[in-house]
Amino acid sequence: MSYEYKMDSAWRYYSSGLYDQAIDVLKEVLAENPNDALAHGLLAANLLEKRRIHAAEYELKIALQLDPVQPFLFLLQARLYILRNKPNLALASCDEALSISPDFYDAHLLKSVAYTQMRKRHLALESIQAAAAIQPDGPDVTLAFGNYYFDVGDIQQAEVYVLEALQKNAESADANVLMGKIALARGQIEDAEYHAKFAIMNNPESEGALILLGDIKARQNWFIGLWWRINAKLSTMSDVKQTAWLIGAYMFFSFLAQCVADLGYPKSAYIVAYIWIGFAVYTWMALPAYHRALKKELMQFQFNRNF
Repeated sequence: MSYEYKMDSAWRYYSSGLYDQAIDVLKEVLAENPNDALAHGLLAANLLEKRRIHAAEYELKIALQLDPVQPFLFLLQARLYILRNKPNLALASCDEALSISPDFYDAHLLKSVAYTQMRKRHLALESIQAAAAIQPDGPDVTLAFGNYYFDVGDIQQAEVYVLEALQKNAESADANVLMGKIALARGQIEDAEYHAKFAIMNNPESEGALILLGDIKARQNWFIGLWWRINAKLSTMSDVKQTAWLIGAYMFFSFLAQCVADLGYPKSAYIVAYIWIGFAVYTWMALPAYHRALKKELMQFQFNRNF
């Protein structure tokens, strides 16, 4: 097989989510052309999808040494920084890609992810709008708008965009995950589970779908369920609003305890005060319980075609 045929096959495998097949082809390419920057970069992209972070970093480093002006490589670098929870560095890599290719709309979309990670949602929206100006009909742009509105708590607007994304590609794992998250937010457990499993059926590597399944189980769990609902609501707020809500809740219980005590019921005042303490302890205990349940779901899940 020619070099061009192998690279085309690797791109097709990558675009179809067949990462193992793409990796095998790229190993053959690099065995014959060890200094091919694009092959190293595409291998890094596939390794990244497999969450083989260190291997992806190694291949990307080689690719950037061979070709330091390839926008695709800087986009990969930005994705790695986002996984490392380094959004500022991710933004710098995206800007580097855009300085080379100003119409690289994927870089704008990734900037929106970085800004979301930094909880700068107005800048995230501006980045999505910049991508939409370049490619208004792109399914990734439509889905990015859907995720943005879901993150800010506008479920109805998020549904408008995710339905449009599903019309463009009904088998999209990311679109089905978002549809499942919307269903879960509305308490539609069966619909949420259907979309999560459908996403995994089309992309067994979808970590978002597995996390969604973990969230579904958490919501149904008698101990974690209340915490999950509270956390889901708080996550749609800005940092300032979250802080104000928590301070307001503390002041409410303190005021209520003081009022009960002033009315001549000191024991009842203690009970009110202990309710707040109990709530604080509960949230402290529920968070690690949720992470343990999620980790268990990610580790023990096995793909089953007979959903």
